[in-house]
Amino acid sequence: MEKAFDDKYWDEKFTFREEMVPIFLSKYKEKILHAGKYLNVMRECGLDLQYPYPHHENLFSGKFMNNAQLQEEEAAERMEIDSGAPASRNFDFFEPIDKAYEWSSKLLLEHLMGECQLLKRLESLKHYFFLDKGDFFLHFVEGSEEILETQVNSMPIEKLESFLEMAIRTSSANADPFKDDVYCSLSAFGLIE
Repeated sequence: MEKAFDDKYWDEKFTFREEMVPIFLSKYKEKILHAGKYLNVMRECGLDLQYPYPHHENLFSGKFMNNAQLQEEEAAERMEIDSGAPASRNFDFFEPIDKAYEWSSKLLLEHLMGECQLLKRLESLKHYFFLDKGDFFLHFVEGSEEILETQVNSMPIEKLESFLEMAIRTSSANADPFKDDVYCSLSAFGLIE
């Protein structure tokens, strides 16, 4: 992904306005919203998405139509609209929406578990945040003790990162495949604030 996205981004960028949701889709709006979010995540990861179902598939009946059948059906629909006759079909949109939702969620899950190695990354987080391999933390604090005693605004972050990297590489956390993703950042407030 090109930039880090937080919860606020996903909650505020992808929403629906109640007044803009067509009545016939109102009971599916959450599923449509989530499918769109999943697909956007995949696009942000740089993946080229190709919906696996042909565009001319009649999703309501599960049947495939050739071009002649498709054109014939579209002409019949136009005639109904032009004549002012009530539509002869009452579609339930659940099947195509559900199919698209299942496809997008499956695609995202496969990407997270496969290419992104979610389970290994969670295990890596366990090493650093739950101190599963906490000897790196002891090395880090001992090596950077003098720097950590200074004020945040005068603290050299490059030195801290250097101490952190050295602490990880000389500890049991050195075997972690994601050790290069660990970095330092400083907060402007203290622990008790």
